[in-house]
Amino acid sequence: MAEWLNTTFYGLDSGVFSAMNDLAKSMGGFFTPFSKVITLIGEKGLVFIFAAIILMLFPKTRKLGVCMIGALAIGAIITDLALKHIVERARPFESDEQFNAFWTFLGSPKVSGYSFPSGHATAITAAATALFIMCNKKWSWVGFLGVILMGFSRVYLIHHYFTDVSAGIIVGAVSGIIAYFITKLIFNLLEKHRDKKFCAFCIDFDVRNIFKKKSEK
Repeated sequence: MAEWLNTTFYGLDSGVFSAMNDLAKSMGGFFTPFSKVITLIGEKGLVFIFAAIILMLFPKTRKLGVCMIGALAIGAIITDLALKHIVERARPFESDEQFNAFWTFLGSPKVSGYSFPSGHATAITAAATALFIMCNKKWSWVGFLGVILMGFSRVYLIHHYFTDVSAGIIVGAVSGIIAYFITKLIFNLLEKHRDKKFCAFCIDFDVRNIFKKKSEK
């Protein structure tokens, strides 16, 4: 399947890489450190996992936190545990001399593992989709700006093909939608059985109460 992707979408991926290379040369590599920082932020999805855990500690944001952590988990299963190992697509700079030259010009930023789909794009899209669905649409769409920046950085650094990032965005969006319905089901069940101590705890627990009790002592 990797060979099919490389052949079928070569024109598209090559055109995007050429545009990125022209941008890098015309700007004197200005976007290189910026792209590395964006990539670092999305590494392993740790920032998004941490944010989701923090959100789960407060009643008002618990549903969002659960939805986000669920979306990240579903995305990781589909992308990192399944598709990457099924497709086994090599990184762009490993499979094409021209792309390797673009990568070398940027200083050969290191990356390992298979290329398709982009794990970074999957994670940030999953988090952004959960945020968009669960929160006020007037401002929650801002999360998708991060998706654009992450996608740009992964392609700019020649770590991923444009098609890798596109697939990651699709997987992330689907993961976020699935996580929303699972979250809705979970909290409906918790509310239905609120008379049970465990269910009431899952709904009402507030980490701030721990610190209030300590201060009272």
